[in-house]
Amino acid sequence: MIAVEPDKVNYQSLTDRFKKNNKITVLPFAVSDTIGTAEFFLNEPGSAFNTLSQKWKETLEDASANRWHTSTKFDNVVKIQTVTLDHLINKYGEPGYIKIDVEGHELACIKGLTEKISVISFEANLPEFKNETLQIIEYA
Repeated sequence: MIAVEPDKVNYQSLTDRFKKNNKITVLPFAVSDTIGTAEFFLNEPGSAFNTLSQKWKETLEDASANRWHTSTKFDNVVKIQTVTLDHLINKYGEPGYIKIDVEGHELACIKGLTEKISVISFEANLPEFKNETLQIIEYA
């Protein structure tokens, strides 16, 4: 099993948790539609709101634009390394299942996949990402 985690705090938690399990490989990257680097917007280290999505960041910052009606601040931006699902499949083999939970960056992840996979699940942030969710369904 491969787990990909760009947040340093969460990456460390995962590597600590699975250090004795040689069936799980944890990688310190973000999955996207390209191999390279991207800006990672940090609410705070380890936060579930940290994201590569400019749209999700802006939605969370604007209390009038999100379903919680609260403003979440993103005070840090760091450059992180990105990989595609195709790259991971080429390196580690075809998975039976892919779970995508990337805070608004789901469409980019799917666009980095050209292989047919039996089962894929992804987070759909609704209503904010309705159009992207429909695009993912059409793309897959």
